[in-house]
Amino acid sequence: MTLSDIKSFAEKHNPFPFHLSEEVGEKTIFGGLISSGWQTALIWLGMMHETILSFDTVMGSPGHGASNWKNPVRPGDTLRGRRDILESKILKSRSQIGFVKYKAELINQNDK
Repeated sequence: MTLSDIKSFAEKHNPFPFHLSEEVGEKTIFGGLISSGWQTALIWLGMMHETILSFDTVMGSPGHGASNWKNPVRPGDTLRGRRDILESKILKSRSQIGFVKYKAELINQNDK
């Protein structure tokens, strides 16, 4: 995550001051500028598209469960993802449609 990426996303989509200003961020409970949680979620989605989602087979999503931002993402962080498949099923009424339930995490270079 670069400072530029964080600020650019915030300017367009989530302009809270602690996403835009290092000085403001230092005065918050975060102790510095952090990325938007929504930006972090979209980075995860991008990783999913690169690794397991297929444009040929994915027909959308009925939604997502809870999203939790346990640790702030800061400029300079390197993120990687992991996921565990919890359940998969094919609809009995429409066998061409299936659902996969998973738990996913983004982790930084400090394993947080």
